[in-house]
Amino acid sequence: MNTYIKTYFKIISWRIFVICIAIAMVMASLFPFDDVSMSYIFSKPVMKVMLKTFVIGGLLLTIVNIVAFYVFRLRLWETNVLHASFYHTFFGVILPFICGVGLIRFFYGPAIFQHDHVNSDLMLMLLLLVLCNAFMVIRMYAFYLNKKTVLVKTLKDEHKDGDVRQKMLLEKADLKHREELDGLKSSLDSINAELKISLVNADKYVAQAELRERQLTDEIDRLTKEIVLKSTAVTHELNEHHIKQLSHILLNDIVPYEYDPLSRYQFTSELNDRVIKEEHVAFIFGANREGVLCQDIYLLDGEVFTVYESSLEEMNRVFPRMVRISRNHLIPGTSVVSFEVMSSKLVKVKVRGQEEPIEMKHEYIKKVFSWIILQYIWNQYREKQSSPAVSV
Repeated sequence: MNTYIKTYFKIISWRIFVICIAIAMVMASLFPFDDVSMSYIFSKPVMKVMLKTFVIGGLLLTIVNIVAFYVFRLRLWETNVLHASFYHTFFGVILPFICGVGLIRFFYGPAIFQHDHVNSDLMLMLLLLVLCNAFMVIRMYAFYLNKKTVLVKTLKDEHKDGDVRQKMLLEKADLKHREELDGLKSSLDSINAELKISLVNADKYVAQAELRERQLTDEIDRLTKEIVLKSTAVTHELNEHHIKQLSHILLNDIVPYEYDPLSRYQFTSELNDRVIKEEHVAFIFGANREGVLCQDIYLLDGEVFTVYESSLEEMNRVFPRMVRISRNHLIPGTSVVSFEVMSSKLVKVKVRGQEEPIEMKHEYIKKVFSWIILQYIWNQYREKQSSPAVSV
């Protein structure tokens, strides 16, 4: 704000205001110049008129300056000439003229307007206001033009200096880049030669690594299958004594599979209305028939019920003790009849109610294979317990 005020008073010279006030004081007190003697000029009535004229002129010029500074601050003569013209005409001329008439009435009373020379005084005041505003507009325009000229000259000089500097920098950079390019070319040649040798060696290493990886994978699968097969063979060969012994050990840590008495499914259709309990289920098979989800519930007595608009997850919530051993099969622990280890990534599980064994893939082997083994042992144990005792 202070910067704008300083710039404004540099543009608008204070001399014009002094000249305007002096003209107004002389014309208002001495017009029509019938007596211009020194005694008359310095007489008390004339000095009063001059003083009042000075006060009125000072107030009006203050208003004119405020309006001019506002126009200058908003740079209206650069951005909006119509608004600038309106401000100077209305607030810089008409409004101060009205205020001047009011001040004359205030200082001299209504009778002043009956005087013969009042009209000439009012016309003089209006003329001085117009001249002051015109002078301010001219000075502001001169400032803007000078500012643009200086800016254009500065830009041209900077552009010229910038071109010279840019040319020097380009020449220097070009020379430097040429030297760097020569060095890079020589380095690149040596790197290419080394790279060719490395690629030949790398191909050999990759081939050897792939061969070794395949050998290790095959060895791991073989060992895993051998271990699991051995454990399976041992499990199948358990006699009554071993099963009793193992079940006694397991009973200390885990609870055998028992049916949940609250787990049941209410099956309702036009032909059937039946409650299916978990102890009646052999297994549940999830299918997708023509884009519709359905679950086939296989019972131990051979019956099959199909449930639509459901999923294995929902059926698992109904029968929470059942375990999912593949993408499409959910079984209770009592349905495990036998299992066969095909590899570390495939185990076939035989369950009650289905002739073909269920293929259990790698992800399910990790999760539930130990559960399959334990349920098989428990089922063997129960079978031994329920069969007639055999003397050894």
